[in-house]
Amino acid sequence: MEVIPETPSNTLAARQLGLSLDIMGAPPIAGPGDFGTRFAWGLTDWERAGRWANAGVAVGKWTNRAYVNTYNWTKKHGSDGKANPNTHSLRVMGGGIAMCFLWFGYAIAGVAFMAAVVAPTTVLEADFTGNFVLSEGDVSPYLKAGIGLMAFWHPEHGNLVGGLGPNVGAGLRVGPLHIGASGTWSPPHLHGEFRAGRSNLISGALTVGLHK
Repeated sequence: MEVIPETPSNTLAARQLGLSLDIMGAPPIAGPGDFGTRFAWGLTDWERAGRWANAGVAVGKWTNRAYVNTYNWTKKHGSDGKANPNTHSLRVMGGGIAMCFLWFGYAIAGVAFMAAVVAPTTVLEADFTGNFVLSEGDVSPYLKAGIGLMAFWHPEHGNLVGGLGPNVGAGLRVGPLHIGASGTWSPPHLHGEFRAGRSNLISGALTVGLHK
């Protein structure tokens, strides 16, 4: 995704590169015409994913240390060898209660790791196009044009907004293999913008996959 500000505008230029996971369909309409659908999940903010993963590691390490420290505290003479043996039974009881709750740390770490999987998400896009197949056979090139709808984290402002605009693309189907390119342009006033911002948003993807 790329942000191209106009003049004057409070929006700065920005560019994000990453991975796009697509689900595409092209049911035939008539003759060489298809109705194209594309649902894309754009992953570009790897720094955010790293923060979630680091948080999961930190919570997991803290929980490990807490279990070790609690176990050592429940020993008959304590971890430092100075604890009063007469309080051993009370410390075992207290340590057992603490260990019943410390596992929540592992649960929180697990949630952080799961969040790290989706944290790079920056854009969700749905495209609806008319596809024109130039030739049918084992090798089938096509052109497409239509509308793209986006929900995205603004690359420069960091807020969740939506947008729409014309979508164009082209592709090539070679047997079960599909190679395609798609781009959506959302001009000013057709996407969410920070106050006094004015920019053009361009979302593009190269796709390599399989089709039936």
